[in-house]
Amino acid sequence: MHKKHVVLLILLAFVLGGLVAGAVIMVVETDADRIAEKVSDNRTCVVRDSIENLDAPEGALPLSVQEALHTALQDEYSNRASYLAILERYGDVRPFNTIIVSEERHIAILGAIYDRYGLEMPPMEPTEVVVGDTLSEACQLAVEEEVANTAMYDEILLAVEGYEEIEYAFENLSRASRDHHKRAFEKCAL
Repeated sequence: MHKKHVVLLILLAFVLGGLVAGAVIMVVETDADRIAEKVSDNRTCVVRDSIENLDAPEGALPLSVQEALHTALQDEYSNRASYLAILERYGDVRPFNTIIVSEERHIAILGAIYDRYGLEMPPMEPTEVVVGDTLSEACQLAVEEEVANTAMYDEILLAVEGYEEIEYAFENLSRASRDHHKRAFEKCAL
């Protein structure tokens, strides 16, 4: 399920006030399997089992539900790419080295839903990644990403109403961003 992705990462350096000081364009080959090895198979199985035990409406997913699922998956891919770029730049630093494992788990959860409905899980679309000039700035950017992630889930939850397993997954992924990831990045940003 995990393949090597070539991601165009645009690393922008910001100065005070958010003015762009410069940009470096890099093509980074990422090996998602390297990250996925850190993910506990047991936790992924528990999540998959939880999703599979919920009631799912019969038949194909409406387009609006598929679009919501696609939006969630691309956002999780984007967060993973951002945090991987930060790890590449600053080394194996907390909380990025632990939260990237969570992002991989989030992708696996969404993958379980794709599997359940017989849908092919789409690959990551190209994304721009912004990495701060300092680790503290990278943490602040990550706080902003997690806030946006939570807002995205709040918005797309309406589209999946009646699909209990997808609602359950979206609510839990939103809660992880809001209650865990955001807090960890806020501490790091100080």
